[in-house]
Amino acid sequence: IQIEINKDKEYFEDIVTKGFQAWKINDNLTIKETSRGTKLIRIYSKRLKENFIKLGCPQGKKTNQIDIPDEVFNAPIESIRFFIDTCFCCEGDISPFGSPGNMNYRLNFTCGSVFFTKKLQLLLKKFGIGSNILRIEKKIKNHSTMYRLSLSGYNLRLFYQQIGLTLKRKSKLIEQHLDKKEKQDCMPLERIILKKQKEAKIPHSKLIPLGIYPAIDQHLSRKSVEVFIKLGNFNDINKIFEKDWIDEEAEGIEEESERG
Repeated sequence: IQIEINKDKEYFEDIVTKGFQAWKINDNLTIKETSRGTKLIRIYSKRLKENFIKLGCPQGKKTNQIDIPDEVFNAPIESIRFFIDTCFCCEGDISPFGSPGNMNYRLNFTCGSVFFTKKLQLLLKKFGIGSNILRIEKKIKNHSTMYRLSLSGYNLRLFYQQIGLTLKRKSKLIEQHLDKKEKQDCMPLERIILKKQKEAKIPHSKLIPLGIYPAIDQHLSRKSVEVFIKLGNFNDINKIFEKDWIDEEAEGIEEESERG
């Protein structure tokens, strides 16, 4: 088994070494710098290979075949937390969206396996964290269709509090964003937005690139609501920007939520 690393070398060397120790793999581990400036980790272990096969890890090309085994879902919550953390540290990225002066960030996980991506979404729900999945069609013949799981706003903050990232470079980016005071207010209008989305049959794939993540438990920013109104030409809900109406409607929604 061989792993080649071109950045965050210390993190990956530490995480791989700890993984072998946890599985009590005592075979010789070789770690060396290559002429390309990368770090190469290599181990010859029949026992490790057998463990991977038992967990359903496919051999050969596995970009769109990898899956999350049931053992992960049945593991202690702390182990699940560490698994999610490792997924985002290895295959995650943090990207900005929005307009100048009103910039926000989202945490993404991109993978070629729809099974892995959807199961990762289920694991996040164990911590009350909502997310969205965007299908990215392949543009080059020999490339695979990719699936991008994204979370931002309230869910990004919850992710940072409940799970976090042990890779300091990425963790610092999230922390810097969360430390900023948001210039925009939030609106408890998720029920109205979801209803309008359903009536107009607007797919999530159209909303996600615009930074709109409607969910029953997530308040949207004023900017997100404005973009949503323009997208669907929902002039009838422009009154949400009248303060008195907002306060009254928010109270009504909260009461309805409590009754539900």
